[in-house]
Amino acid sequence: MRFPNQIFGLRQNRRYPQALNVLQEYLLKQKVPDIRLIRELYNTGAETDKIYQIIQEFSDDKNFTAGIIREHNHSAPTEISNKRVEIAQNPHFIAIRHNLADWIIPDIEDLAEIYGDYKNDVRALFGMYLELAEKSDFKHAVKRDGYSSATHVNWVGGTAFALEDSFIAAALGAFHDGIEDLLEFYGGIRGYDNFVKLRIPESVRQAAKQDTNHYAMILHNINSELDNDKKPQKFTKETLQRYLNSKNFVQSRRRRKYDELGPYVDIIRDTLEHPQVEVLDNPAIDFYEAMKWYTYPLYMHELALESKRAGNLLPLKIKGIDVSFNAEDMWHLDELFFIKNILKRQIYVNESYGINAGSKSLDRCIMEIAEDTLVAAEHVVASRMLSLQLTLENFKKGLDNLKKLAPVFYTNRPVQNVILDNTAELVLHNGYHNGNGHEILKKAHNSQV
Repeated sequence: MRFPNQIFGLRQNRRYPQALNVLQEYLLKQKVPDIRLIRELYNTGAETDKIYQIIQEFSDDKNFTAGIIREHNHSAPTEISNKRVEIAQNPHFIAIRHNLADWIIPDIEDLAEIYGDYKNDVRALFGMYLELAEKSDFKHAVKRDGYSSATHVNWVGGTAFALEDSFIAAALGAFHDGIEDLLEFYGGIRGYDNFVKLRIPESVRQAAKQDTNHYAMILHNINSELDNDKKPQKFTKETLQRYLNSKNFVQSRRRRKYDELGPYVDIIRDTLEHPQVEVLDNPAIDFYEAMKWYTYPLYMHELALESKRAGNLLPLKIKGIDVSFNAEDMWHLDELFFIKNILKRQIYVNESYGINAGSKSLDRCIMEIAEDTLVAAEHVVASRMLSLQLTLENFKKGLDNLKKLAPVFYTNRPVQNVILDNTAELVLHNGYHNGNGHEILKKAHNSQV
């Protein structure tokens, strides 16, 4: 794999091989190493004895059981990262990036070299992002690093162009987040049908809808409406149910304001009846974030299934480029967000492999992301183990990270059993699959055929 600078730097630590050996051969197997290995790793008596005690307690922990260890694929491809490096040297792509970094709409001549006949559509898209970024309350238009979100979709579009040598792949890469990011300020969920028809080019429209996380989009729009109400309301199970059953919302649906979103609304409403959601509905948990995470595996599952059913794997591959870029772009975030990003990548890997698409091109994409994900998970644990300051505290935090990343380290641990809350911890639940979301979507699709 192509190691990011952070992992490459960690691997230069002379103690790294020892830490990785303790992690892979003992901690992941819930075994206790010879105390001499711990002494060699830390070379400090008092701390060593206490850390050894913690490992013994971890080994006997009945609330955590080691699973089937995921093996490395050291020969995994690096095609996505290679093409990302390649497109970064393209003078037209450089010009586009520099314009977006300066909050300027790129020149049409440069866009034509990357996006071909979609140059005008993409230019309009970037214009929307830059325009809305000026609104202080529009979070989707600005990334955590302070740049316009247009820089992200341009990276995905440019990498897709380099990887697929296709203008339509580039255009889909550019539009893959457009609906979710921009809908709020172009009519909200009630204006969904019109927005998609007027703003998304017809030839990539269906694929862009497949790449859209409709659950997160709907929840975000509802959260914004609750927050901007005359009497602002916190997003809770009760306020979400009240919103979905409100007279205005029900009447809008009867007037066919957003026909295509109906099935997703039904699934969200159905999800609120899951027994697991009762666990999430308490003051210690950010219910908005919890609901987005609870429905994320369902979104990815449907993306994979629909891509195979439609005989078009490009939307799934674009999503792979997206999660791969996010992995490269997430190192500056705090540790919990980074862990969440790693788990999202694992969901992509699981669902993409699960459809058995029979595409060597897609398989190479998945293999690359799978290996990158496993190495990143090891980094999150090993970096804590290697700390020589607050050694004991960091070692315990490393074990906590191991537990949170169990779905990456073990092949028999479902990712959807992990959910983010606002106490900077990860709470376990029983997953989305106990609901009937798949059946609702299936019925909705059949009714449109």
